[in-house]
Amino acid sequence: MPALDSDRRRSYSKQTAVALILLIMALFGLYLVIYLMMTPEGQPNSIFAHHSWDSYTLQALAWRNGQVKLDQDYPYLELAIYQDEYYVSFPPFPSVPMFFLTFLFGANTPSNLMVVLYTLGAFCFAFLLCRHFRLSLLQSTVGSLFVCVASSAFFNSLCGGVWFLAQNLALCLTLAAFYFLFVSKSNVSTVIAMLLLAFAVGCRPFQAIYYFFFLYVIWKRNNFRIRKVLPHLIAPGIVALVYMWYNAIRFGNILEFGHNYLPEFTRPGPDQYGQFSYQYISNNLAPMFGNFPSFGENGLEYNQFGFCFYLANTIFILLAVAILIRYYHWCKKPDKPLRKLSQSDSLELVILGICIAIHLASFLFHKTMGGWQFGSRYTVDVIPAALVFLLLSKSPLLRKTQTPVLMLCAFGVAFHLAGSLEMYLPGH
Repeated sequence: MPALDSDRRRSYSKQTAVALILLIMALFGLYLVIYLMMTPEGQPNSIFAHHSWDSYTLQALAWRNGQVKLDQDYPYLELAIYQDEYYVSFPPFPSVPMFFLTFLFGANTPSNLMVVLYTLGAFCFAFLLCRHFRLSLLQSTVGSLFVCVASSAFFNSLCGGVWFLAQNLALCLTLAAFYFLFVSKSNVSTVIAMLLLAFAVGCRPFQAIYYFFFLYVIWKRNNFRIRKVLPHLIAPGIVALVYMWYNAIRFGNILEFGHNYLPEFTRPGPDQYGQFSYQYISNNLAPMFGNFPSFGENGLEYNQFGFCFYLANTIFILLAVAILIRYYHWCKKPDKPLRKLSQSDSLELVILGICIAIHLASFLFHKTMGGWQFGSRYTVDVIPAALVFLLLSKSPLLRKTQTPVLMLCAFGVAFHLAGSLEMYLPGH
C-alpha cells in the first residue's frame, strides 16, 4: 500500500470518519424502522427490549451471585444438563458485556440493542479495513455491506437471542482483530489483535483457526524470528487458560463448553452421534451447497433450516472469483502487475485460504448447522477472512467500481431485507 503524506493522510482520515459516521447513523435508523415493524401493536419499541432467549444475561446474573450454574431450568433455552444442574451451553465471552450491563438494567438488559451494536461494530471494522487497503469510500461501503447486510449476519441482528449475540459479537471481534493486525506493525497493535481474536474464540471456538494466519503474519514481520513471536502468545494464552478453567469447574473438562450436554446430543437414538461426527456430512451437503430458494405460489420459498452458503453470503461468490483470477495470473500472466506478490505474501494468501477451507468444511460435521435461520448463519464466521483475502489478493473486484459487483451487493441486501423480515414479522 502506498504511503500517504501527512496532509493527505489527515484528509483521508477525515473523509473516512465523516463517511463512517453517516453510514452508521443511516444503518441505525434502518434498524429502528425495522424493529418498529417487527414489534406487535401495543408493545414497547423492541430494539431496546430484553429478549427472553438471552441466556448470557442469566449467566451474568449467576456470576454476580458467585455461581457458574443457573438457579433453575429454562425449557425454552439450550441449556446443558450436567449432574442434574443447569448451565449455559455456550462459550462464555458474550456474558462479559452483559455482566456490566446488569448493574444498570438488572435482568432486563437491552439484548436486542446489543446485537445491533455488535453488527454496527462489525460494519465499522469492515469499513476501516477496506479504507486501510486504500479502497474508495464507495468501494469500502460496498465491502462492508457484503459483510453485514448482504449476509446472514443481518438475520442474526434482528434478534437478541443467545445464538445471534454470540455470532455477531464474534463477527465484530474477528474483524477488529484483523484490523489491528494490519493497521500498524507495532507490537502493541498485534498484541491487541491476538487478544481480540481470543475474545472471538470465546464466542465461536472455531475462530481459533485464524491464529495460524495471525502467527504467520507476525512471524514474517519479525524476519521469521520465533523469539519475536512468542510474546504475542501471552495475552491469548491467559484468555485460553481462563476459558479452560471455566470449563473445568463446570464440566470437569477443559475443552467442554457444555454443548455436548444438551439433551439433543445426549438422548438415545439411532442417529445420535454427538455434536460433531462425519456421519452428518451427507445430510449437511444439501443445506450447505443446495436447498436453493425458489418462487412459488406464496412468493419466495426456502428452507428455514438453511440453504446454500454462497447465495446466503454473496461475498463468497466474490471470493471464488478472486481465487480464480489470482490462479489465472499466477499460471497464465506472470508478468502482469496482479502477479507481483512476494513469495512470503503469496504464502500468506495460501495460509489464509487453507484456514477458510478448513473452517467451511468443519460445518459439515455439525449436527444442526445452525437450526432455524434465513440463509447459512454459521458461515458468517468465515466472512472476515473472506474480506481480508479479497483485500490481500489485490483483487480488482472491490478495488474498482464494477457494475456486476454492485448488482451482486444490491441483490444480497434486498434478498436479506426481504427474507429476514418475512421470518421475523408478526404472524410469520
